[in-house]
Amino acid sequence: LMCHLQSLPSCAILATGRTGSDFLQSLFDSHPEVLTFNGPLFFHDFWAQSKCVHPNAGQSIDYRDSNKFDLSDFLDEFIGFHIEKFKSKYDLQERKNEMGLERNESIDIDTHLFKNHSLNILNGIELNSKNIMLAVYGSYAMCLNQNVFKKNILLHHIHVVSKLSSYLKDFPNSKILHTTRDPRANYVSSVNHWAQYKPDTNIHRLSLKALHKIQRDVIAKNKFIYNEHAAIRLEDLGNEGILRKLADWLGLNYHETMKVSTFGGLLWHGDRLSTGKKTSLGFSHAMINNGWQQILSKRDKYILNYLMNDRLVGCCYPNNNIRFIDNIFVPILILFPMSLERKYWSIKYMIKTI
Repeated sequence: LMCHLQSLPSCAILATGRTGSDFLQSLFDSHPEVLTFNGPLFFHDFWAQSKCVHPNAGQSIDYRDSNKFDLSDFLDEFIGFHIEKFKSKYDLQERKNEMGLERNESIDIDTHLFKNHSLNILNGIELNSKNIMLAVYGSYAMCLNQNVFKKNILLHHIHVVSKLSSYLKDFPNSKILHTTRDPRANYVSSVNHWAQYKPDTNIHRLSLKALHKIQRDVIAKNKFIYNEHAAIRLEDLGNEGILRKLADWLGLNYHETMKVSTFGGLLWHGDRLSTGKKTSLGFSHAMINNGWQQILSKRDKYILNYLMNDRLVGCCYPNNNIRFIDNIFVPILILFPMSLERKYWSIKYMIKTI
C-alpha cells in the first residue's frame, strides 16, 4: 500500500483570497481516483512544530531526531490538533456541522481506526514527513471505505503560497493548481466578509491584505518555475467542459461526482461566510455573485482596473486598456480610501468596535 501511495503523482491547490479553493476541492472529494483530505491541511507546518518530532523546537538547544520519535504519540497529537477534520461537528467556520441534504449530518471518522490504519501502513517504513503524510491521506480514505489502490493522484489543498516550499521538498514534481476569480469580486468578498466575521479588524490593513492575496498566484508561478501550473476561474467551475479539461490535466477520468460539492462524501453547503448563497448540489451562480459592480465606486473600478490589468487580461475578465494618463492619475487617487474603507469610518461603526 505504501508503494502505491509513494508512486502517486501529486497536485497542490493554491488559493488567492476568496477564490473558491475549498469549493474546487469539494468537487474532487468523491472522485474515486482522487486521494484527498477534509479541506486544507498544513501538514508540514504541523510536522515542524510537533512536540513529538521536535520536543525542543524553538529553544536554544536543538536535539531533534525524527527517526526516534514515537509514531503512536505523533498520531495522537495529529488527531487532537486536527479534531475538526475528523469530527466535523466542531468545524463551525466551514459549516461542516451542517452537511447532507437535510443539513443535519457531519463527518465522523473513527479516530482509533484511523490510527490503526496509519500504524499498519507505516510498519517497517522510514518515518519522515512525506511517508507519514501519505499514510495520513491513505488512512483517511480507508476510514471512508474508499479503495486506495484505485487512487491516481494525491490532491493536497495547501491554500497559501507560503506553505509551498516545505511541501515541494517532499513532492518536488507536484503540479500546482491555482484558483482565481475576478479581482474586483475577490476584493469585495475578502473585505466585506472578513469585516463581518472579525469586526474589530483594522479595515485599511484588511483592504491592503486583500489586494496582496489577489496577487498570490502570480508570485507562485514566478517563483516555482519548475513545476507545472494551471489556473482555473471560480466562475468556470460550473462548466462541464472546463471540468473535463481539468480532469484531463490531472490525469483523471471525468466523473459525474465533479458536479456535486462534498467533503467526506457528505453534501457541503459552503462556509459560514457564504451562508445562503449556495442554492444547488454543486456550482451555483448565486455563490459567486456579490454585486461588486454596484458596491465599488467608479474610482474604485478605475484603480483596480489599473492595478489588476494583467490579471484581468490574462484571465479574460472585462477590462479597459491602460492609457498613459492613468500612470499619473492612479498614484494620486490611490492615496484616498476606497469606498469599502469609507464605509467603516462612521461614528456608529467605530463605537461598535471599541
